[in-house]
Amino acid sequence: MDDVISLAVGEPGFQAADHIIEAAERTLRNTPMHYTDVPGILPLREAIAAYTLMHKGLSYDPGTQTQVTHGATTALSLAFTTLVEPGDEVILGSPYFSTYENMVITAGGIPVPVPLRAADGFHHRAEQIEAALSERTRVIVLNSPGNPTGAVTTLREWEQIADLARQHDLWVISDEVYHRFLYDDAAFFSIAALPEMQERTLLIDSFSKTYAMTGWRLGYMHGPSEVIAHTSALAEAVTSSNNAASQAAGLAALTGPQDALEHMLAQYTHNRAIVQAAVQDSGGLLSLPSVEGAFYAFIDIRKTGVTSHDFALGLLHTRHVAVVPGDAFGPQGQGWIRVSYVGNQDELAEGMHRLADYARECAALG
Repeated sequence: MDDVISLAVGEPGFQAADHIIEAAERTLRNTPMHYTDVPGILPLREAIAAYTLMHKGLSYDPGTQTQVTHGATTALSLAFTTLVEPGDEVILGSPYFSTYENMVITAGGIPVPVPLRAADGFHHRAEQIEAALSERTRVIVLNSPGNPTGAVTTLREWEQIADLARQHDLWVISDEVYHRFLYDDAAFFSIAALPEMQERTLLIDSFSKTYAMTGWRLGYMHGPSEVIAHTSALAEAVTSSNNAASQAAGLAALTGPQDALEHMLAQYTHNRAIVQAAVQDSGGLLSLPSVEGAFYAFIDIRKTGVTSHDFALGLLHTRHVAVVPGDAFGPQGQGWIRVSYVGNQDELAEGMHRLADYARECAALG
């Protein structure tokens, strides 16, 4: 089908800024393309540490507590492989980025889904986590702003979860790749900035979303020196080093003009309003909790009487619109779909119109 409108992929509909591309081009033309330091070139690690201090209030040693990776996904894989032993349980707030579950299993761990409730705005909540803890719990995985929900967990909620982590001596993997995309009064906080949490948290971030660099494959992680030493050793065995041109581009992204990010956020804010309006116009058939961050809308389709999988498949075949079924994000996603609103505004509006029309058809047939 050539006329499909894709609202499925979580990829910015922008090209990286010119100064980022030009930095990579200069490196390709003027610098020998050799292996680089396994944890990343030092100037980039220094820039990353400075960025983290500026935006998250956290100080990390770029020499020993910062590692550049092939995207945030590789950082997550290294984190799980390092922290999780066979039989360890890992708390995952459900719905969750599906890759978490696969990585836990690959590391020999046991994923433990913990419901993120729509009534709570899909925020991480300490009482839900505490109810799932056992003597085998090793790691809590946190993601805010969240994929697929766009939820932004509050400082007070982080404080309560941090209390649990300290009390039970748990590690935290904090996926913060959407931290620059916030709406209305939402505020980002990193749990690592709370007392005694930096030493038990692996902070994961990426250039993919913030700087529209998904194809450049560039991410990073911060953590205690002894953990970063281990993850770097693993990376050497798997990837040898990171791409030199991508690292030069990443350095330019952090140290150069930031106006492209502001432009992206402005468009996403407008696109979010398009999705919200379409849901409101459904006559109550669809519903959408507050979208506080990232660039996803997690839409409740339960009143259509159709499962997430069947709704997504039918929407694709009959209306030529692609979305992601909610159960792809864990058991709590059943009855929901994820819409990514990063693309062209006209296509988004048309796609949402088709989606609402299909929902009405499903409800009428049900």
